[in-house]
Amino acid sequence: MTDKGYKSAIEVREVIQDDASKATRLLVDFAKEYAFDNNLVHRAIVLSHEYATAVSDESRLQLSQQMSKLLEEIIEDHSNNSNTDQGRKKKAIEKAVEEFYSKLELKNDVVVKGKSLTMAYKKGNFTLSDVDIDLRLGEITGVVGENANGKTTLFEIIAGNIDIDSGELSYPYLQKNGKFDWPSIKNKIAYVPQMLPRWYGSLKDNLHFEAATHGIKGRKNREEVEFIFHRLELADFLDLKWPQLSGGYKMRFALAKALVWKPKLLVLDEPLAHLDIKAQLTILNDIRDLSRSLRFPIAVIISSQHLYEIESISDNLIFLQEGKAIFNGKTEDLGKTRKENTFEFETPLSLQELGERLKDFKYGSLVNNGLYFVITTSINVSQLELLRALLSRDIDICYFRNISQSSKQLFR
Repeated sequence: MTDKGYKSAIEVREVIQDDASKATRLLVDFAKEYAFDNNLVHRAIVLSHEYATAVSDESRLQLSQQMSKLLEEIIEDHSNNSNTDQGRKKKAIEKAVEEFYSKLELKNDVVVKGKSLTMAYKKGNFTLSDVDIDLRLGEITGVVGENANGKTTLFEIIAGNIDIDSGELSYPYLQKNGKFDWPSIKNKIAYVPQMLPRWYGSLKDNLHFEAATHGIKGRKNREEVEFIFHRLELADFLDLKWPQLSGGYKMRFALAKALVWKPKLLVLDEPLAHLDIKAQLTILNDIRDLSRSLRFPIAVIISSQHLYEIESISDNLIFLQEGKAIFNGKTEDLGKTRKENTFEFETPLSLQELGERLKDFKYGSLVNNGLYFVITTSINVSQLELLRALLSRDIDICYFRNISQSSKQLFR
């Protein structure tokens, strides 16, 4: 076993001892990677299910002991077989697969193309106007802006739930032979709205049903459901129903339903609203990784009020203000034409005290926006230089961020 394998084994062993509920997914992944005997993989999956449904501390303790024993069996199985003909064959297959995928290029086909999309609400006196959009496989497009500025309207248009008044909307990658077959196109779009519809039955049954309705049946259905609930850490909740779940887990389950059948377009309206910080990071990382899958890339469009988090995963960004796209381009191009740098920070000092301590430091403006102090400087002043200037003047900093190239600048 390689150093990486031993490190993985140590990690799994430690997690089993500390919190076996968190080790079930790790054990299944370890078995799939290192076990030659498929029965060991099957046992790891069964243990994962049994632990998730265990009702007593005694049974969970017994299962954790079985997990530790199984881990040692996997290690022994790998050691006994890695240098045999079977082991060498497995290594050769793994190497061939790795070489195959290393030569693949991520598909970047245009899934949705919109030009001058316009839709007006006569009663609400609001119009989404002249929005251009290109959603590509393997790319994430973030949509930000204040509430009631058109984000949900844009998503409803893309998902096909409302019609545009003018403009052009097409789904190039989803149109077979260039023909607009809406039922076929719709079947490849997963839309997770901000207000989740209630479901009935257990999470597990719903996931199997969702996969089946998209043509995934039999063994493949079981494999896809198993993969997605491990990926989104839902193993402990599979037998629960709607009233038993928190808002965060309802959203996580909605994502699992959307992803289990591998859509080509994923539309996410405010998916982070009910998630804690840890869950937000987990979901965002999974969305980023799944969107860029070499085998099943997805075009993703996502909205959120969590600007920095969305910017961190988005390839493209659209900032909507009063129904118009104030910014529409690559996320990395935000603030490229700026003439000054902008930083926000938090300190116990008052605005007057800050002004006194910074009177010998050249800056543009210094204001308190109600939450943080916001300071502008010459574009030549780096965040390190400013931070040093603040600290050298005995200004206690509780929080500091460079927002010069953030969409937060567009809210001002």
